[in-house]
Amino acid sequence: MPNLGRLTVYLGPAATLVYIAFTILAWVAYPTTYGPFNNNWLSDLGNRTVNPSGATFYVIGCIATGILVGAAFVGLHAWHQGSARVQTYLLACVQVAGVLGSVAIVMTAIYTIDQFGAHEFWSRMINAGFAVSLFVSPFALRRRGMRLWPLIIVSAIGYGSIVARLIFVDAHWLEWPSIGLLLVYMWVIALMTKAQLGSARSPATPSAMTRSSVTTPVSN
Repeated sequence: MPNLGRLTVYLGPAATLVYIAFTILAWVAYPTTYGPFNNNWLSDLGNRTVNPSGATFYVIGCIATGILVGAAFVGLHAWHQGSARVQTYLLACVQVAGVLGSVAIVMTAIYTIDQFGAHEFWSRMINAGFAVSLFVSPFALRRRGMRLWPLIIVSAIGYGSIVARLIFVDAHWLEWPSIGLLLVYMWVIALMTKAQLGSARSPATPSAMTRSSVTTPVSN
């Protein structure tokens, strides 16, 4: 179980760094003015027609990010140890939804925005998967002594941003804070998992000094 937890601890943050790096590379290659203030989708970076020199960077970045994020959600299985039955079900829900969202990230890279119908479908699957994960995570990962408020704040705002995207469909810029909050969420659950693994370690065996302090009966 601890080995699975390390997937979340290391690959969750790695996914965010990979996504940011390849997004910047694609942005630098974008031939015209681009950004949230131009009401661009992030997915516009992967448009092979509009961004022929940079689209490949964005596609590679999304595929790698989806794989790493999916592995990070698998790693949450380490939280099953010591969880209540209800939390076990909730955690499974978070994992399944997160993996679905991760697969959808990869599929949006395969079906780039210039293939709009398929791309839009998988983009909605990203929203659906991560909306569930964000909403359920604070309940699934609640533990005695665990500082939960960072997860609650990020999950609440992130969930709200996804809902806002569904309501204001023409406000393409809303995708930016929404994706940004998902990246922060991956760091939060990574740090929480690291703390959980630390608290779940078995007690150390008695040291030599402790053992030597035990009086051994002496026979006559």
